[in-house]
Amino acid sequence: MTVFVVLALLLAVGAALAVSLPLLGRRESEGVTRSWLGLSLLLLLPAAGGALYLASSDWDWDAPAAPVAVDEAPSLEALVAQLEQRLGESPDDLDGWKLLGRTRAVTGNFAGAGEAFARALQLSNGEDPEAMVGYGEALVRQDASQFEGEAGRLFEQALQVLPDDPRALWYGGVTAWRKQNFVQARARWQTLRQMGGEPEVMAFLDERIAEIDAMLGPAEPSGELSGGIRVLVELAPALAGRVTPDAMLFVLARKGERGPPLAVQRRLASELPVEIVLTDRDAMLPGTSLTGVGALRVVARISSSGQPVASPGDLFGEVAYDPSSSDRLSILIDRQVGAD
Repeated sequence: MTVFVVLALLLAVGAALAVSLPLLGRRESEGVTRSWLGLSLLLLLPAAGGALYLASSDWDWDAPAAPVAVDEAPSLEALVAQLEQRLGESPDDLDGWKLLGRTRAVTGNFAGAGEAFARALQLSNGEDPEAMVGYGEALVRQDASQFEGEAGRLFEQALQVLPDDPRALWYGGVTAWRKQNFVQARARWQTLRQMGGEPEVMAFLDERIAEIDAMLGPAEPSGELSGGIRVLVELAPALAGRVTPDAMLFVLARKGERGPPLAVQRRLASELPVEIVLTDRDAMLPGTSLTGVGALRVVARISSSGQPVASPGDLFGEVAYDPSSSDRLSILIDRQVGAD
């Protein structure tokens, strides 16, 4: 069994190297997506594969060891075939489908990996965060535009369940980057950076964060709002069917119940759930600062007219903001303008 374990680890490392090393040669057109994906595969797949094997295997680890010739060890393709056969006999094995998805991914079969993770997601009733990230990763490896589609939604959903998951943080950051939400991308990569890790990964994250800082300009002045108002906006599931793909989402901060907006961000409602950070850069009037204005109301509104002014039928949610707190706000859009 020892020989098998060693060979399995060598196969996992070899597959990870084969997939990741070509990605480490960064091309400007693909930027952060290509380069860090190589690092993530190199560092995470062998460990993840071993962990999944230990979790899924029915091998009796206490049984007496039997000598195994190296030339009798099954190939990776044979192991995949055995796993596929096993799942054919036990099609409701959630962990088995995730293991198959990960194994297919390291061999470069991302279409097959997507099918396996999609099955795992179905078995978990759409609630398994590992299946969410695995399926999303398989989708973007086949079509990068999926960051703006199903894959991006899956990464955001996974972060709601596991906000400290490294892969979800990375891919969630890439999703935010591609949507030009650089503040959110920086926040997610900074969280990932604080977790620590291999020097190469840390250096790469430092480079990405420095690029964002250079684009955003000088940091906000010190004070109550130096980190901005962090807001997580979600849509009540019961209202999801009432939102058109091109509907606009406005997140704004204002003084009092009826005061004019002091700052606002506009996004597509299709990005929900989404995390944003309101800062002085979002001020409605140049030179206006959110610092020192005291308590605010933060409103999230899905506009049917495409304008930030409330109209009958708009969906919205709101929450109070206490400037003495640095906690992230959560807004659930669950009401309608004009409804009783």
